Amino acid sequence: MGRDNTYPMPESMSDEAAAGFRIGFAAGRWPDVSVAHMVRRNYSVLGVYAGAYTRDENEHDHNRLMALVERGELKSCVTRSVAFDDRPSALEEVARGDAVGKLVVAAAS
Repeated sequence: MGRDNTYPMPESMSDEAAAGFRIGFAAGRWPDVSVAHMVRRNYSVLGVYAGAYTRDENEHDHNRLMALVERGELKSCVTRSVAFDDRPSALEEVARGDAVGKLVVAAAS
C-alpha cells in the first residue's frame, strides 16, 4: 500500500511552506501549522499513532477497507499522480493554488 518516509525539514523553510513537504515528523521538531493556511491552500494534516494498534487490528482494518474498495463503496480522491523526480514542479503547483483535488508524489522504487 505504501511506505513510510521521513525527510528532515530545512531550517530555512517555514512551517507552513514545509507542511506539504514533510512525510512524518521524526525530523526533530513538530511544526506549527496554520489552520487558515491549510484551508486556503487545500491540504491536509494527518496524525497517526501506529503503535496504538496490534498487527491483527491493522490487518482487519486493511481487509475491511479493501473490501469497500472492491465493492466500489470507497473511492480515491486522488486526481493526479506525479513521479518523485517531478515533485518540485508539483509542490510549486500546490503552492500557487493551481492543484485541483489531491496530488500524489509517487516514491521512486
